[in-house]
Amino acid sequence: MKIGLQNSRYDDLSLFQELTFAKINKADFFDIFFDGFMPSDITPEEFALIKEMKKEGFTFTVHLPIAVDECSEKDLLSLADFAAVINPETVTVHFDKLTWNLLEKLISLFSAETKLCIENTIPDNNSHYNLCYLEFMKKAVEKYYIFSTFDTGHCNVNQTILYKSSSGNIALFAEMLLKNGIKIATVHNHDNAGSSDAHGYIGSGNINFNSFYKLLSEYNQTPMLVIEHWNNNIKSLENLKKILNVFN
Repeated sequence: MKIGLQNSRYDDLSLFQELTFAKINKADFFDIFFDGFMPSDITPEEFALIKEMKKEGFTFTVHLPIAVDECSEKDLLSLADFAAVINPETVTVHFDKLTWNLLEKLISLFSAETKLCIENTIPDNNSHYNLCYLEFMKKAVEKYYIFSTFDTGHCNVNQTILYKSSSGNIALFAEMLLKNGIKIATVHNHDNAGSSDAHGYIGSGNINFNSFYKLLSEYNQTPMLVIEHWNNNIKSLENLKKILNVFN
């Protein structure tokens, strides 16, 4: 499994600085999260660095804007055009406001070589259809070639607060997805104690990452592993490598 870093609006760094940080620290890939900006906001210097990293064998994933349902046709086209240039392994969209029409639009816009992934969110409910993530995904994989982006922190908060079950044991929910034929192509890795979406480093909360990655190994899942939080990225990188070494 490949481990990558992600840009964040909370760390006061430019995209150029974050890409450079990932390169220096030998991440396997970089997740470009369009959180508060669009491809047109990427500077020529940043775009040149992205293309340079691509030539060096670096790969990318893309996280679409959280409010992708509010994006204009022009915005969606610009995201698709950007993806066509960098050829991301996966593209992630949040599930809570996703409609079937929007999902079909995204499928039509992005290359079939890129795995389109739907992410579990807090709360565990799609506002259009009143479906939980599991039920939504069961319908999605019946209709489309689609994958899961499994967010570890979101799962733990929903299990602890909404379903009041086994805080920390996110492998329980992951196995439900896998048993229903829902493949996990991306994982957003961050930790919490179940009470809030703290986006802490791996080891700062109560999430059992060992049992989770043991399960993925047993199901032959090889997702892209994004470290998705705002500080101590290197600590998470080190901790995640230790966990994965057990199952390799």
